[in-house]
Amino acid sequence: MNLIALPAVQCSQPALVWHGVTHQIGRTVILDDLTLEVPAGGILALVGPSGCGKTTLLSMAAGLLVPGRGRVETDAGHVASMFQDSRLLPWRRARDNAAFGLRCLGVPRRTRLETAQRLLESLGLAPEDGDKFPHQLSGGMRQRVALARALAIAPDLLLLDEPFNALDTLLRRDLQDLVRNAVTERGMTAVFVTHDLTEAIRVCDRLAVMSGPPGRVAFTTAFSLAADLRDDASVLAGLRSLWAEPAVVEALGGTLPQRRRGAA
Repeated sequence: MNLIALPAVQCSQPALVWHGVTHQIGRTVILDDLTLEVPAGGILALVGPSGCGKTTLLSMAAGLLVPGRGRVETDAGHVASMFQDSRLLPWRRARDNAAFGLRCLGVPRRTRLETAQRLLESLGLAPEDGDKFPHQLSGGMRQRVALARALAIAPDLLLLDEPFNALDTLLRRDLQDLVRNAVTERGMTAVFVTHDLTEAIRVCDRLAVMSGPPGRVAFTTAFSLAADLRDDASVLAGLRSLWAEPAVVEALGGTLPQRRRGAA
């Protein structure tokens, strides 16, 4: 079964749209007349070289940055973010960190701590881990707490900025599955920034490859195979299909590794 569906169709019900956005800092143009849609309930991967404006797009989606030209439209109520650094408060226990967003929303202490504890355990942490401080947790455990904090407010839109970049391969796979399942089960919309095409294929429904700087959309596609059916063989096939696209190679500046002589 083919993983890649080319070309990607237009979103019938976009939850997030960047309309012709342009942004510059001083004389440096970060984004240049970029238009992109994210379907409701879907996960869009943004892949591109450093400096092409991926994080800038997330900042616009979060309402933290206004484009110099163009506009950003979303029907999302609550928006949550997750970063490469867990950004946990070092003086608060894991449970309190996971409940921080609920505290900001005025949720009573007992309710928010119970919600946070349930989320932590659903993401694979032991009951006693909720009492630990960030320095007592491994990197993967801290990222689980950060994910629980993001999910606790029941966001309509989840923005992920290379959240697993510093983790080892096996742990990345585990957390990729957690994010994908959480978004699917809760009916959220998500934007996932990554430098890793393999990660994009494993986690997301759609892909936008950016070129730049200045940032532009060079290539888009949808993944036709359900995420839970993407085994290693189908992911590799999808990766080869992507690297066969000239626009992808030009934007990312890479080449597909050749199979070694004698390899099966």
